[in-house]
Amino acid sequence: ADMQRDRPNADPLAQGYRRDAKTSDLIRAALKDDSGLSDSAKSAKIVMSNGNVILKGTVVSPDEKAKVEQITKNVARNALIENDLKVQRQ
Repeated sequence: ADMQRDRPNADPLAQGYRRDAKTSDLIRAALKDDSGLSDSAKSAKIVMSNGNVILKGTVVSPDEKAKVEQITKNVARNALIENDLKVQRQ
């Protein structure tokens, strides 16, 4: 018998959630490690959905918005990234 199939951790949906959570954690760590980013960029909301990423929150400049997206792409290579970050009005 295929014991693997009966185990809860073989559930593809559960594996997808775990993979999304891990990717989200890796993106968060990469943002926090970048000393050039503002605190608001470092605390951007990272929403994972089926391996894809939605970025939400506020950043200080268009350059920073692009940089957060690039860092996210570097971590989540094959993901579709929807950049919904807003640039703060100065």
